Amino acid sequence: MNALTNNTATLFRRYLWLLDVIYSAGRITLDEIRVRWQRNEMSGGEELPRKTFENHRKAVEELFDVNIACDRRTNEYYVECGDDLVRDDLRRWLLETFAVNDLLVNSKRLRRRIALEPISSGYAYLTAVLRAMEENRCLEIVYRHTYDEKRENRYEVEPYGLKAFRRRWYLIANSVEMGGIYAFALDRVRGMASTAKAAEIPSDFDCAEFYADAFGIIRERDRKAERVEIRVLGKQANYVRALPLHPTQRETERTAEYSVFEYRLAPTYDFRMELLSNGADVEVLRPAWFREEVKNVVTKMMDRYE
Repeated sequence: MNALTNNTATLFRRYLWLLDVIYSAGRITLDEIRVRWQRNEMSGGEELPRKTFENHRKAVEELFDVNIACDRRTNEYYVECGDDLVRDDLRRWLLETFAVNDLLVNSKRLRRRIALEPISSGYAYLTAVLRAMEENRCLEIVYRHTYDEKRENRYEVEPYGLKAFRRRWYLIANSVEMGGIYAFALDRVRGMASTAKAAEIPSDFDCAEFYADAFGIIRERDRKAERVEIRVLGKQANYVRALPLHPTQRETERTAEYSVFEYRLAPTYDFRMELLSNGADVEVLRPAWFREEVKNVVTKMMDRYE
């Protein structure tokens, strides 16, 4: 990492820090911000000059499309329309990720007492993908479709978007060879380079809307969204209630023994595996074809243990 890149990363961390401090506090004075700044390892023990604060404040507003206002009666700063940050998945993810990372960095004594899940590789290609998306350039990627596949495939793709799912990053791209839009797992990419060819990305493409009917990363052209009902037994219902399986989740029945949850999505392989991971605590009620599909998997599992 060269000096310019390092300086840019440092500034970005400062901007995220400032936004997180003001948003988390609700309302906070510059003096209170300065106190928190000096407690942070980024300060190096130095104070935060007003000019630097104002420059960072303007940068935050431009980068994250938020307005940091000041109540002149109390000299307190606050984020206008802070609820927008909660509703915006990308900005919320940035803030939450930074907040956790900042806490870990500034709590070195607690590192041995905090266990995190390992994250698959693939971050090395994020910058290249984002740059190609920004410049509307095609990418040439070297890809392995399975982890144990030795043959490497080359594709020229149009980068439509990025999606994170289950601790992995996926490049959502249009590929002639794959017959349309395909999700390439970045941890299975073996090489990537930008090309001079312009990418023709639809101006109205929205990655979240594209996956609105999907559970995870799998979309099948012949699989349409439909009503799905599951019965969740006992205490497992509390976990499903607290952490919905899909944004369309709706609880339609609740008893002391079980709860029934309804969804509007396309039942695919990844959703089936998610339900099966709950063992006997989850039963598919409808649609009938999906219930039969899950039943067949359970039957095969039982046969293996006989």
